[in-house]
Amino acid sequence: MASNLIFSDGSDALANVHGYVINIYHIPTDQCINFKAWVKSFSDSYSSNWNTEDVYGRMDPIATFQNTKRTISMDWDVVAASKEEAISNMAKCELLFKMLYPTYETTKDCAGGTADNASSIQQAPLFKIKFGNLITAPGKGGSVDAKEGGLLGTLGGFEYAPDFEAGFFTPAEGVMLPQLISLSAEYQVLHNFAVGWDSSKKTFRGGSFPYGVSAPDSAMCAPSPNPPPTQAGGASGEGEGEGEGEGEIGPDPQIEEDDPGVNGDAQCSLEPQQ
Repeated sequence: MASNLIFSDGSDALANVHGYVINIYHIPTDQCINFKAWVKSFSDSYSSNWNTEDVYGRMDPIATFQNTKRTISMDWDVVAASKEEAISNMAKCELLFKMLYPTYETTKDCAGGTADNASSIQQAPLFKIKFGNLITAPGKGGSVDAKEGGLLGTLGGFEYAPDFEAGFFTPAEGVMLPQLISLSAEYQVLHNFAVGWDSSKKTFRGGSFPYGVSAPDSAMCAPSPNPPPTQAGGASGEGEGEGEGEGEIGPDPQIEEDDPGVNGDAQCSLEPQQ
């Protein structure tokens, strides 16, 4: 008897239902790409830069503040469970690498051909990236897409590494579609929103920057948001104070959420292209 079993990839549900995706939006062309969030490593670096000047007679230099920069580094895997998904993954990678090039204004050279040079660059390759609440614009947590809630910045490039041990799909002679691709990127955040502290209100101007989590000010100075329950049993050994503190918790951080959803455009879809 023939089997009517249908293959189901559980990672599709995690991506489409729960929004576990890396959403990359290319501003010049209004196109986006979604990758399932098979993240291997993630780091978010904040560096404050100071100009220092040594002065005669002073033990310490005079320091003048310049700026604070934020750089995000991330490595993730692009996995194909089928030939169709491998084709889709390769198409997404190709489009992603093309997005690193600038947008040119069409001009004609002396021979009537198209001239592409530095003077005809119309727009630089700017991006917005969204990855849950870890990479998001302030106040845009949850599962909104990168176009609406992504973090603005520039990409220094990608490293593309197909895994030869995992193997390839080979639908035709000379065609290799990796089953596993490792991608890595470094993202320089551009702050197109207010940051820093309000001197009169003593509040941060960026709201829920950077991860969309808020908690009462009183919780910031507490040694622990969840104090441990009182130990059962007193000095007399009769169990005095048993159960005290059980179930007591501190203020829960609130993560802003929007309606879940994944952009349905062709390159933004997480379903394999047929």
